[in-house]
Amino acid sequence: MEIMRNSEEVPDNNDSATNEISDTPKKIASQQKLLITALLLSRYLSASVFPLLEVSYPVEAKLRGINNTLMSLLFGVYPFMNVLAPQMVKRMVYHFELKRIIYVAIGFSAINTIFFGFLEYIPKQGSYNMVFLILSFIVRAFESLSCGTINTAVMIFYTTEFPDDFSCLFGLFMAVTGLGYSTSPLFGGILYDLGGFNLPYLIYGALLAICLPCDIYLLRRSSNKKEERSSVSRFTYSWEIFNNVLLLVVLTLPYAFQEVFLWYHLKDFSFSQTEIGVMYLLLSISYSLASLLNARIVYKISDSKSLLIVSNIILVSALLLCGPSPFLGIEHKYIWLDVVAILLFGYFYNLSSVIIYRLICKYVCGDKTEQTLHESSTISSTFNTSVYFGQLTGFIVAGPILDIFGYRWSLTHIAFLVLLTTLILTYQILSKYLPKIEDFRKLWSNKDEGKHLLNSNTHQLHDRP
Repeated sequence: MEIMRNSEEVPDNNDSATNEISDTPKKIASQQKLLITALLLSRYLSASVFPLLEVSYPVEAKLRGINNTLMSLLFGVYPFMNVLAPQMVKRMVYHFELKRIIYVAIGFSAINTIFFGFLEYIPKQGSYNMVFLILSFIVRAFESLSCGTINTAVMIFYTTEFPDDFSCLFGLFMAVTGLGYSTSPLFGGILYDLGGFNLPYLIYGALLAICLPCDIYLLRRSSNKKEERSSVSRFTYSWEIFNNVLLLVVLTLPYAFQEVFLWYHLKDFSFSQTEIGVMYLLLSISYSLASLLNARIVYKISDSKSLLIVSNIILVSALLLCGPSPFLGIEHKYIWLDVVAILLFGYFYNLSSVIIYRLICKYVCGDKTEQTLHESSTISSTFNTSVYFGQLTGFIVAGPILDIFGYRWSLTHIAFLVLLTTLILTYQILSKYLPKIEDFRKLWSNKDEGKHLLNSNTHQLHDRP
């Protein structure tokens, strides 16, 4: 006689095995690792294109009689177009597959980078110099737009394709971006010494062109599809998101200021160009290496806002020490103090940026790890637009405030601006737990009810994790 068992008493081994498998994070296959590496390489090269201008263009511009104002405007084209690029990508995902956006952006960036190198062959005489300047603006604009598109599109791709590993990938992505900014002047200078104006652009453009077929091959099986507008819920920007975006813009101001005028401060120590380059390298390297650590820290800590406040306070302290600020009463002769301040600033600027990115993710997606294409494009476009808008603003205001206040007082004013926005964030956090005006009115009209309300708010403040 066959014994019948109750299905509730006997667990289904297949179901339990399935649950164990589903709970286990998916391992990244070897081909996916190649894809991640190829996209990181593309981002590294696209990030390296911007600093090439610092190495080669000023010399060529002086030979053609182009003044500093026009050169500064050309430098401002990159952040300006990068402000537009994330918003453009956000709208393009409704009409094109994400991988095709990446293809076009990489190819377009390679073409424009190579073409920029060929501008050297325009004759250095008369009206040809104006042609050189106009073409420089046009090519630089398209080049910047394509580089910004690569930046945003690759971030969206990582978010949607590898949600379980995004904290690690985000750290790698930011590290590679910082590495591109920091190493490009070094390699670009070497190439410029070897082959003149056009060689750096030809080499970097050719490397981007080589990356394109590799990315096409590795992305051919990507599951990303364009998303229909009808299936997407409209995202509304709240005061909390606006406050974090404003904070990110303000935090980027001193970074942009340091990029432009750190040399102005270091010349007081009679530094050579090599030594100044080392200080710039310290700023970029501290930012890049911090990305690998901070992404893991932020994604494991629940109270991100408190960590953001602490990070901003240390960042403000670093800005006050870099100079140092005149009101501190410290003599302007300790280079080690500047080195420590630059390292601290690079690290905590990166930490605050990663925290703000994480907070934007929470506001848009809640606690879930996986993001839709629309959510990912919204997050990436908001974050990148804020960073590049901060850079653009920093480049624009850096010169005037330096002329008015000088280096040390300029950093001091920027530090207090960061502190002010941090205080706004602190008030935003505490306002949820502090008594409201209505509570005091009820306390005045009805003492028993008012005391109950005030006590409940006090308990909320003490019970806060």
